Amino acid sequence: MPQFPNTPSPKPASGELMSAVISNNLMTVRRLLDQKADIDEKDLNGNTPLNRAADLGHTEIVRALIEKGADVNTKNLAGDTPLMSAIAAYPAYNYNNDSINISRLLIAAGANMDVKNKQGETAMGIAEQRNKTTIITMMKEEKAKRKRLAEEYAKAAEKKRQETVADRQQELREQSKSRPKLKPRPPKAA
Repeated sequence: MPQFPNTPSPKPASGELMSAVISNNLMTVRRLLDQKADIDEKDLNGNTPLNRAADLGHTEIVRALIEKGADVNTKNLAGDTPLMSAIAAYPAYNYNNDSINISRLLIAAGANMDVKNKQGETAMGIAEQRNKTTIITMMKEEKAKRKRLAEEYAKAAEKKRQETVADRQQELREQSKSRPKLKPRPPKAA
């Protein structure tokens, strides 16, 4: 069907994005994302394109999906997040064995490392089970960084609160000084 100038492309059909992800077709994935394909569409197992790309080791597709706003904390029916999928990917399926780079991308995009799947496992627990030491180290460093940032934010917020209280107290003192003093009323004569 020919496209006419200034005519929007039709929205991609359901499943097209997932098919492009599975076949590792980055150009098609980008085209479909530009056409507003449902980035968080789920398959029968509750996997989004990001879950599948992470599981299959498609680093550049993971990057493209994250850049377009894919939910890095979505869960499939087993409760696994894309980070868990990347860590747990079997080498036979993860042809590039790129779980380290994919995990790095997901963590940098704000993936929750503490969420549990339906088996009660966290991403850290899965990494420990599979002896993925590089990912374990990366997650520990990121957790420490996030904790430091949270503490710095809390300190800055408390300092700002104290400054605001001090400023308001000063304003009230100045207002009370500028108000005319009321003279006591003389007692009523009986």
